[in-house]
Amino acid sequence: IFTATKFGSTNVTLYAKFTEKVYTITYILNGGKCDDLVKEFKHNDVVVLPVPERYGYSFTGWYETIDDVEVKVESISNKDYNLIAKWEIMNYVITYDLDGGTCDNLITSFNHNEEITLPTPEKDRYKFLGWYETIDNIEYTFLLVRGQETLLVSSPDKEKEAFRL
Repeated sequence: IFTATKFGSTNVTLYAKFTEKVYTITYILNGGKCDDLVKEFKHNDVVVLPVPERYGYSFTGWYETIDDVEVKVESISNKDYNLIAKWEIMNYVITYDLDGGTCDNLITSFNHNEEITLPTPEKDRYKFLGWYETIDNIEYTFLLVRGQETLLVSSPDKEKEAFRL
């Protein structure tokens, strides 16, 4: 409170002092991980929203809740944020090389959280030994679709890729 009695009968000059406002960003990663999280910024700071990672999921964007409605956040302006990471479960496509055998009920796709049992193909006069990652006789790797084993699958951006489940 300012009163004239503090300064007697002389005039007084008051000087305003400001500090630049610091805005905050709180991230809710929903199971994801990210090392480069900008948590504070000021006006005119260039803030690039990070892209977190979550095994078995594709990141679909950052969202915030405004008046009970989730809104996708594409860029940052001068305000505080509570950003929520949204994810879409990945779906994998399985391709088989039956080596002349036949098989009914081939499972052609599965999602990250799904556990499947690979089918057993048949071939006249042969015993099925299992699913392998390579076709040569040197480096066979047994492939399962459960636990932490690998499965050879195809994906849209690569012809074949080994994924850990």
